[in-house]
Amino acid sequence: MVDEEVAKEVSLRRELLRFVLHDTLKKTGVPAQWIGGEATPLLHDSGELSIEIRLILECDEPRFLYYLAAFQAEFEDRLLAIDPRAWDWVSRITWSLGAHREEGDPEFGMPPADYWSHVINDREITARQQGRKEWDQETLARHFEDTDPGQLDFENTHPPDRDEEDLHPSKF
Repeated sequence: MVDEEVAKEVSLRRELLRFVLHDTLKKTGVPAQWIGGEATPLLHDSGELSIEIRLILECDEPRFLYYLAAFQAEFEDRLLAIDPRAWDWVSRITWSLGAHREEGDPEFGMPPADYWSHVINDREITARQQGRKEWDQETLARHFEDTDPGQLDFENTHPPDRDEEDLHPSKF
């Protein structure tokens, strides 16, 4: 009897997840063949049932990788709109990058290693500009060391001596 109830609950939740994935794909315009899904039920010692959701990227489209987190957020929003208590039974959402390169697919590779330090710096600056992170003195000094006016002489206000050339020749 308990097994039948669990099987029915798993079946209902799988159907809900299938609907939410289909709806998310439709609303975002992502081609349906690009993303698949799996729902793995987990029965805990306490008798509590949870489901691990695995979204599977089935295409080799590097431009979509940028949007994985946004797609997942859309998926979660739609799931919670239907079942506001979904986090009570969803254990986690994971991604599987199951795409395989096919002949004729464009090649793409990893950027040089120092690219990631630039990404980290850009993210840090953006976070500070958005007010999500405070500007500390060390960071301010690091970002403005190229323009540090410490070497400038503000006491001497006379223009430097240099040859002058007439940029506006007189008319004849």
